[in-house]
Formats: sequence, C-alpha cells, structure tokens
Amino acid sequence: ETPPDLRIAAGDLEAAAGPNAEPPALWAAAIARLTTAEASGAVILLEEATRRAPTNAAMLSDLAAAYLARARAGGSPADLNEALRAADRALQATPGHPAALFNRALALDGLQREDARAAWQAFLNAEPGSEWSGEARRRVEANR
Repeated sequence: ETPPDLRIAAGDLEAAAGPNAEPPALWAAAIARLTTAEASGAVILLEEATRRAPTNAAMLSDLAAAYLARARAGGSPADLNEALRAADRALQATPGHPAALFNRALALDGLQREDARAAWQAFLNAEPGSEWSGEARRRVEANR
C-alpha cells in the first residue's frame, strides 16, 4: 500500500494540474499517479499533456510507461499497442531516446512480437552501460 504522505503529495500535484494546467504540471501529476500505482489516472493526464506538447519525447515515453503499467495491472491488451504507439511517437520526436527505446522493446515483448529481440538490441546499442542494460540483455537472450 502507498504511504499516506506519498498519497498526499500526489494529491497536491494533481490539484495543481487543474483544467488549464501547462503540460509540465500535468506530467508531474501523472508521475505522481504512477508512484501511487494509479496507472489509469496517469494515462489520462499524460494523454492530455502530450496532446498539448506532442513532440516532447520524455513525456511521450512516460505515456508509454503508463500504458505498460496499466497493462501489467490487468488493463486491456490494447494498452500494449498504445504503449508501442507512444514509444514510436517519442522516437519520432527524438530518435534514439533511451527510455523510449526501452519502453518500445517492453511493449513489443509484451505483444510477443518477433521484432522484440531487435528492439532490445537497438536499446543495448544505444545504451550499453545504462542501469537498464542488464534487463535488456536478459530479454535479448530470452528472445533467441
């Protein structure tokens, strides 16, 4: 269960992200939602943030992560497709964006697509020494 102080902080961020909030405020509130395991709320906030800032690769990558979190929490299989779409949009905005490459590979893996291994390898080629590289290497091996 999420500690009460974290829920209060998340609520404060969301209150600051009112209907006329700028994309960074919506983004912050969405991240707060993710930290309190409220992926659906994060998706809603990030969809609005990326609608207002459609070329912000970091925001788009976090939208992909929110869809992935919702899929893991029992959301619709369509969430994996939406995660892939958001990661691809992030990579269009900023080719080689590390988090977007990682989220794209996670989405492809979740969809059990044959191109998942290539996506993991693309991440490793871009970020061989990152904190996520161990996970990516494990996934490359698992997808042989």
